[in-house]
Amino acid sequence: MDFVKKQAFFLGCGVAALAGVGLLLWGMSKMSVVQTEMQNVAGLDQQLSGMTRGGEGGGPANPRAIEKEKERIERVKSNYDQVMNLFSQTRKFSPLLEGVLPEAPNTPEGRQSRYEFQTRYIVAMNELLKILNAGQPPTREEIDDTRDYLKKKALQASQFGTGDTAPKAGETPPPSGSPGGRTNAGEGQVVMPPINGPESAAAYWKSLEERAKTDAHILKSISKAKSMFCYAQVGPGGSFELHEIYKVSSTTTQPPASGAIWLAQFWYWVQEDLVRALAAVNNQAANELTARSIDPWVGNLPVKDVLSIRISDYLFENSGKSSGTRVQSDILPSNDPADIFTNRASQPLYTAVNVALVLVVEQTQLPRVLEELCNNRFNVITNVSYEALPLDTDFRDKIYGPDPVIKVRIDLQSYLYNADEFVLLMPEAVRQELRIPPQRIEALHAKAGTPPPSASGDAGAPPSDLPPTGEEPPPPSDRDERPPDDQGTPEDGGLPPPDPDRGRDDRG
Repeated sequence: MDFVKKQAFFLGCGVAALAGVGLLLWGMSKMSVVQTEMQNVAGLDQQLSGMTRGGEGGGPANPRAIEKEKERIERVKSNYDQVMNLFSQTRKFSPLLEGVLPEAPNTPEGRQSRYEFQTRYIVAMNELLKILNAGQPPTREEIDDTRDYLKKKALQASQFGTGDTAPKAGETPPPSGSPGGRTNAGEGQVVMPPINGPESAAAYWKSLEERAKTDAHILKSISKAKSMFCYAQVGPGGSFELHEIYKVSSTTTQPPASGAIWLAQFWYWVQEDLVRALAAVNNQAANELTARSIDPWVGNLPVKDVLSIRISDYLFENSGKSSGTRVQSDILPSNDPADIFTNRASQPLYTAVNVALVLVVEQTQLPRVLEELCNNRFNVITNVSYEALPLDTDFRDKIYGPDPVIKVRIDLQSYLYNADEFVLLMPEAVRQELRIPPQRIEALHAKAGTPPPSASGDAGAPPSDLPPTGEEPPPPSDRDERPPDDQGTPEDGGLPPPDPDRGRDDRG
């Protein structure tokens, strides 16, 4: 006990030393936790520092980041304006009739303007044939007339001899549209200069000329082919996407609704652009042939036959459907954007549709056609399929010439950018379907100084298009009673003029 008392100081120091060692070991065991916490604090400090300090140059970071974002937005706006300007320069959205879009007023004058649109629509669709310089094979009546002509010439040859080629008094001239009117009156032989092709085509022309001497069907088929650049037809099941608005007749007291007028106008815009592209290919080739003193016609031009142009409904994302209810067929394009590798659908910036063209073209000229379809146009070729057609040695109806031809289907996606003038022509229901922001519509009307559309619009609803109770439908205008001369006829591949009595109600 005395020992403990005497050594109490040293023993206390020893216990304290052992306690210190224990605390040191415990602290070292917790060092990793402290380091982790310190690293977390350091990382947070760096984040806060990045928000309040710049990079290498120092200074505030937020204002600079905001300024960079403003610059990016300005670049996007500038690029958008450039695209819109280019689109406005290449595509002019001129309606076939002013004042009928987006909504014609529900007045006698407004309803009459909708009937007037039908007249303009028929004229415009027939004008597509003129742009292409297109026509149809001979009709039965034309073949019969040519047959009578050949019989008369054969009778003259038997009476006056083959050397007597002078026309007699009262003699009927060669059928209109014959190859330059160049015939040998004694033999009925068609004089046809060779087209630009290999010498192997000589046998083709020799056979054609020999058979045309006595075959009225062949002769008239040649006559029609020599008078046009390609074959095309406007009408049900014809070359173009035709809206049923052309069917308005005397039994219809209700004029076309704004929704139908818009869709007819929209289809026309798409097809007119494609038709002008096909016409440009043939016109350029025709100029090249003319410079070489060769007459251009179906047999020596690239695009020989426009079999069909069909347009899908508006494409929407993730729909797998369409905005319409048309039954799909082999000549119709897909209505699902997922079927196309671009995977693009309509949006507020542009309206997208798929288009399918079925053509007969000269085999070597297909690249030329594809290039022109996309030349300064907002079209993307998505698929091309074709099959070779055998050489036609029958020489009746459609004559494509001696060069190898193919029947080709060209699928493309066409974009109509929703430029200001384009959006202002849309009926309100179409704007909603295409998700055009209401703020943009209000801004456009404010800029144009026009009243904004009503919430309802006519949206193509039949009740709003009917005249008020007891009011007679308006009579046709003078223009309707005297259809324009260039409306076309079924004989030349065009639509007949509209019924001049459409809109009248004679049912009591």
